[in-house]
Amino acid sequence: MPRTARKPVPGAYYYIVSRPGDGLLLFRDESDCPAFLKILQGVQKRLPSVELCAFCALPDCFAALVFDGSGELGSFMRLLLGRYSRHRSDIYGTGRRLYGGRRFSSLRIRDTDEDLAATLAHISRLPSEGGLVLFPELWRGSSCSSYLGGPVAPVLTGFHRIASILGPDPVSRFRLLLDSPAALPERLATPVSEAAPAEPRMLPADPAGILARELSLRRGDLVRPRGLEMKRIRHKAFEICRSRWGMSFAEIARAFGVTPAAVVQALSTGEKRRRPQRRGAARQRVRSSGAASGGELPLQEDAGCNSG
Repeated sequence: MPRTARKPVPGAYYYIVSRPGDGLLLFRDESDCPAFLKILQGVQKRLPSVELCAFCALPDCFAALVFDGSGELGSFMRLLLGRYSRHRSDIYGTGRRLYGGRRFSSLRIRDTDEDLAATLAHISRLPSEGGLVLFPELWRGSSCSSYLGGPVAPVLTGFHRIASILGPDPVSRFRLLLDSPAALPERLATPVSEAAPAEPRMLPADPAGILARELSLRRGDLVRPRGLEMKRIRHKAFEICRSRWGMSFAEIARAFGVTPAAVVQALSTGEKRRRPQRRGAARQRVRSSGAASGGELPLQEDAGCNSG
């Protein structure tokens, strides 16, 4: 039987990681990370019980340490990642998935000073361990500089919780944690891919509009065809989408505003089933043939009539 989903525990710390799908980057350039943090601030105003204690935004993942005060971590992450996926205009509306598999994974952290401090140092060291920068504080999309005496990022609503754990001199304690990394459990490891990301599969933003121009048609006539001949032309457009861009049934359906079942039926090569004849139509043909011959229609030839 399927496993029951785990419910977040109110008042617990969680280590969360979100990764993109194959061939995609979560943050393409320096403009995506500020946009993500701005969306994060808006979600925090709506669900203030989820406090962000530390974060690191890498090109291929987003890792964070959060404090869930009321068990709303799932709603918080779904709202955050959903809004960010709509921000990615190169992904939204194309049928591709920005996130690979599950949108995010979460791991509950024990409420001890050692575990929380080690998780904080682990998240802060991710850019340097991946070879992106030499020193962790040089990475802009991270909360590392906030714990080293710099300005506190507005999204760090749980900064005071970790600062109290670090002791009376949090800057020196945090620097010591960065210089002498403690051993972490394997389940906390978040490897950063050093290899270059695979080339993403690029799809046109409006395949229906492109094919409509090639076929000298209006886009509305191709998307909403009238008549059998126009439907055949749309089926041909489905085949072009499959052969030229390698689009899946779901991607074609999204581009043309139909269901995936309609695309599968249009692209099927098998012979169509013959529809059963209605008894009323068959009876009408028998009567018409009898009237044309000039004779009366015998009762036994009309299986649908009652003898009265």
